[in-house]
Amino acid sequence: AFNPWPSAYVMRGGEPLKIFAACAAEIGTAAEIGTVLCADGRFIVECENGAVEIKEVQAAGKRRMRAEEYLRGAKICAGDKLSD
Repeated sequence: AFNPWPSAYVMRGGEPLKIFAACAAEIGTAAEIGTVLCADGRFIVECENGAVEIKEVQAAGKRRMRAEEYLRGAKICAGDKLSD
């Protein structure tokens, strides 16, 4: 009842990563959908029609946080793959 709606999620390492805020990114490549393009302070992922910059997330069992905070503790690198 206290969860904001709507939100989206992707799977990372078999665990859901809930996405609360994202915006279109001004970069994009021909990378496969779900490929992490940037994880060095900005969290950018390739999508079907371009790339998105993820701004706010919540990992399973963790609190909701800014993507920069999440990236400091998560071991995500450019080239990693997220799935749906």
